[in-house]
Amino acid sequence: MIIPFVFFLIISYIIQWIIDYHGTGSVTLSFTDNFTLSRRWWNNPNWPNIALWFLVSLFWANCIFYFTTNSTKSLVRQCLCVFLIGFTGVLLGFWGKRLPLYIDSAFTALPYFFLGYLLRTTKLLYGAVSKKEIVILIICLFALFIVSNMSWSFIDFKRNMIMGNPLVALTLPIFAVTGILLLCKLIKRLPGISFIGRYSIVVLGFHYPVICILKSFWPIGEYSNIIVFLMTLALMPLAIQLCINKIPYFVAQKDLISINKLPVSESKSIQH
Repeated sequence: MIIPFVFFLIISYIIQWIIDYHGTGSVTLSFTDNFTLSRRWWNNPNWPNIALWFLVSLFWANCIFYFTTNSTKSLVRQCLCVFLIGFTGVLLGFWGKRLPLYIDSAFTALPYFFLGYLLRTTKLLYGAVSKKEIVILIICLFALFIVSNMSWSFIDFKRNMIMGNPLVALTLPIFAVTGILLLCKLIKRLPGISFIGRYSIVVLGFHYPVICILKSFWPIGEYSNIIVFLMTLALMPLAIQLCINKIPYFVAQKDLISINKLPVSESKSIQH
């Protein structure tokens, strides 16, 4: 997660500087604030690609998840640790306290991350979709639609803030995680969508810079946002192909750094 983050961040800076010079002749993003790792860079990032906060938060969530699940084999203790970490993240949000580089967002997201892991270890996501699972899917989607419309409540993970009713905001992601996983199981594959989903990290890293480029050169009009959206969507498969073929090590498709790599003969024996 960190290697793609650094790669996309550097690319985004270069693109933003080009756009700035093309438009105003000066750079709006301060070199001092962003490259000396000042307090502002850590605690209130002014990155040229707003989508990259997710990669940093996901990196912390993976680290916390790894240490939590490997510190004890007891599922009860794991659940307790995850709940306490998630509760800490929620409290930080209520108190308006931020931790550097979206660590607090990772705290709040960890219970839902852990829920996805638990569902993945069960038989719920494998095999044919049963009638019971279809009922669960309908209930989850119905709850998401009805409750979200009745109460404008959600978790703003980027800012680690609870919006609206706290109980509704904290409960809805449970239905979202379960419902989306079951929906994916039901659909299995969709041409084009499955391809983009498999390499979604490329879309995450490149879509915002592409939007900035198109908006800086495209004349503002009544349908400009729709046109920019469609053009960005059309360019994403090309970006994916270029990345996985030319720079797979920088977009999390191949390991840039191999650690404790087994010899070929030993790895084959393990596979058998």
